[in-house]
Amino acid sequence: MTIQELPQLKRQLRLIEENHLTYQPFEEYGRYRFPKDIVKNSSLVYSIGVSKDVDMEIAMATDNPDLKFHCFDGSPQSADWWNKDSWPFKPSMTFHNVCYAPDNNTHVPFYFNPVEEIENRIGYGDRPYGREYNLKPDFINSIDPQYEDDKQQHVLVETQNLRTMIKQYGLPDIVKADTWGVWYETCREILDNNLPVRCFHIRAHLLCSNPHQAMFDMIEVIDDFKQKGYKAYLSRQRENFGCDLFFLKR
Repeated sequence: MTIQELPQLKRQLRLIEENHLTYQPFEEYGRYRFPKDIVKNSSLVYSIGVSKDVDMEIAMATDNPDLKFHCFDGSPQSADWWNKDSWPFKPSMTFHNVCYAPDNNTHVPFYFNPVEEIENRIGYGDRPYGREYNLKPDFINSIDPQYEDDKQQHVLVETQNLRTMIKQYGLPDIVKADTWGVWYETCREILDNNLPVRCFHIRAHLLCSNPHQAMFDMIEVIDDFKQKGYKAYLSRQRENFGCDLFFLKR
């Protein structure tokens, strides 16, 4: 894909949003949106790909102080930050320095960028897209080797899939997943294993090595969630080529 093709990609993505999703600006919790009544009546939340951002968790706990959180991230910066910093409601949050992957209990390379580079970047929605040689976002943490470049480091990290998380930590009322490179596999694990997750938020990342296939994948999972009785929402206006999908089964 070339830079000249990006406007067409945006138009195609807009058509998918208009034809397959309902735009619903739910209550804002950090960078994410959820129905306020669901948050208030939940007891357990999974935050997969938490990075160094617990604004969502703090906002949810403010609305529901009884909420418990399990937060997952494979990056060494996240683990270091979690051990050193403090914030409101931290005792209700348990951090796991593991990375989501569909294959369970393996060790895979986790590609990440040095802390000093990430902290010098501007906000998520303003990150530059479209380096000419690969048209991918800068500064991505992922187990997907397509996001590897010469600015990154990598470490071997332990992986867990959702089935193992649920077995070990209990069935969550809410799952928020920001899983660069494996967002489709995250959706498929819920669908193919009939995991009883009633409230699921995931960011579909479409600027990748094959964005056209990623769009087909997005249509597929939206339709499959609908067939299983979920409502499919676009929970906030899209930023660049990351589409926030929200699936709810009441």
